[in-house]
Formats: sequence, C-alpha cells, structure tokens
Amino acid sequence: MKDLLYRLQYSLIEASEMVKRCEEKQVTIELQQCNYSEVRSNGDILIRKEGVLKSSLYANGNIIFYDKSAVCRGSYLEAENAISAIQVGGESGGETTLKAQQIMVSKMYCGRVIIGRYVRDIMEPVEDARFIIQNDRLSLQPGK
Repeated sequence: MKDLLYRLQYSLIEASEMVKRCEEKQVTIELQQCNYSEVRSNGDILIRKEGVLKSSLYANGNIIFYDKSAVCRGSYLEAENAISAIQVGGESGGETTLKAQQIMVSKMYCGRVIIGRYVRDIMEPVEDARFIIQNDRLSLQPGK
C-alpha cells in the first residue's frame, strides 16, 4: 500500500511539473471588448475598442485601454503593475474596482481604487487622475 501511495505521489508531482513547463510566460491578450467574462493573462491585457462590461480581468503585467471612448463598467480589474483606463463606471452606476500598483483614469464616475493595502472609494466623478500613495494614504493627483 505504501509503495502505491509513493508511486501516486510521484505521478502527481511529475504531472504538476509538466503543467508548469507548458505555461506560457509574458502573454499579451488583446481584446476589442469583454462582456460578462473572466480573463487572466501572465502578461498584459490590452483593450483596443469598446471596453469591458461586468467582467473580471487579471493581469501579471498591465491592463491598458486604448480607444478614447472605451468604457469599464461593473467590473473588477487587477494588475500586478498598472491600470490605465479611459472611462470607469457611469452616470447611472456600474461600480468598478481597480487594483494595481499604479492607476490612471481619464474619467471615473464611481468605484473603488486599491493600491497595496490602501483603498479609496470614489463617490463623485474625477477626471484625468492618477492615484498614488502619499503620506501613508491613497491620494488622487492630476494625471496629465
């Protein structure tokens, strides 16, 4: 019985190592839009057109929105490095959470910003903002 358990353990370790070797590094995912989805990337996630609606995005790199009219509503975005978004939330709601080391937005109506252990709830619209840690708190600075 002991021998069988050792062989099983060895097989599981071997299978786990094989999966790790197959994992791609620094993958960039490019999207036009993302609705009601979950997307995970070992690199960056680039949103090229309409934006993100009620989705969860996780990136080991950055999450970047490119189109001037791209929106992010009712979603959760988490990046190891930076998030750069155009329009976050909306006048009628659509609260979104952004979590990264650096966060820049062109316009954010409502939502939550998380950098490290610091959290800031956005209740009123902010424009051209960059969120940073300053004096041991999460601060908002003009971004441009």
